[in-house]
Amino acid sequence: MMKLSKYIGLTIVLGLFFTNVSLGQKPTDKIKLTKGQKIMMTTEMKSDIDQAKRGKMKTDMEMLSELEVIEVTDKGYKLGATMKKAKMKFEGFGMQQEYDSEDKEKQKGMMASAFEKQLNKTKDVEIDFQGKAIDTDDDKSKGGMMARMGGDVKTAVEGIFLLIPDNVEVGGKWRTTTKNDGLKIITEYTYKGMMGNMANVTANQQTKGTVAGGQGGSFTTNVNQLTQMTLMLDASTGVISMKTIETKDDSSTEMGGETYKSYGITNMTITAE
Repeated sequence: MMKLSKYIGLTIVLGLFFTNVSLGQKPTDKIKLTKGQKIMMTTEMKSDIDQAKRGKMKTDMEMLSELEVIEVTDKGYKLGATMKKAKMKFEGFGMQQEYDSEDKEKQKGMMASAFEKQLNKTKDVEIDFQGKAIDTDDDKSKGGMMARMGGDVKTAVEGIFLLIPDNVEVGGKWRTTTKNDGLKIITEYTYKGMMGNMANVTANQQTKGTVAGGQGGSFTTNVNQLTQMTLMLDASTGVISMKTIETKDDSSTEMGGETYKSYGITNMTITAE
């Protein structure tokens, strides 16, 4: 598996070609996967958040997941998503915690308990041919924490697929708007060019809205985030091979009659092969 530094170098080199190369062939109008296909996803995330009255929180996480195509249906695909490995360091609230799925000395405490419920547990996800998750009857029967966990998996799976409009030119833009659990997400994509089957796309995203959390909605968070992304994807299949994400957060949480403002930046790199 290629290291992050190699991907960065590759991105810079390809950028010289992408600038003036137009879309040489018609991109696929639907996600193309095959039964039995496996996609290995590596996620690296670093966040530094400063929350008023609570102090700074730092998170450093690495995760390896496997996505397997279980079945091709008339609606899309049935996938199995499995977390294979995970590492995480957290500093905040006056404490430090660390977890490593490959180090028994770092598999204790609340963080370990949370990861162990996810590790090597396959979650079924169905997507349509546009790469969007399909709600099943089983999803609708779940509530509370289970529903949120399932939603996180669906969001991660959706995040490695993207279709490029077939009439887009270099420098051309297109926009999507989604609403989910109180959040409105507006994303504007810019097509930068192509070499072979690989396309280069950048995106700006705004996320706003209010979500409830805790038992009985004991707190609410007013979300206000701006995100910049750079993507490399196979335009013939719609599968993203690399995505870098920087999110600037300016949100606030209402809890117990108090308001906690939070500011910070989260950087994430996702690779798939």
